[in-house]
Amino acid sequence: MTDKDSLASARRAWIDAFVSADVESLQCIEAPGFVVLQGTEMTTKVEQIEALSTRRQALPRSDDFQLTQTIHAIHEQDDWATVAGSSIARRNGKVISECEFSEFWIVCDGRWVVASLHLNDRQT
Repeated sequence: MTDKDSLASARRAWIDAFVSADVESLQCIEAPGFVVLQGTEMTTKVEQIEALSTRRQALPRSDDFQLTQTIHAIHEQDDWATVAGSSIARRNGKVISECEFSEFWIVCDGRWVVASLHLNDRQT
């Protein structure tokens, strides 16, 4: 790792890849054992990428989607990091999701990859 901005750059690339359903980029940015935990549900990397591939084929890219995140804490070590915050997703200006999140990142082959994402939906 050459600079502190590399974690921030990896996060931006990961979020952009997810929003645009860029499964090729997600394959590189997410660790092989990546999981999403949402309540009692767990989604593996393979399941997530299959769902995104289906979504990408079924829906055209939409410019009416907006994701706003607020970072509450980042704890970065030499080879791992945690990021915690909250996010609001909107489509056509309407809130479709509000959640708290935490991410666990690791350094693999000299670059940041995300190992897990935990989502906790907020009641609206």
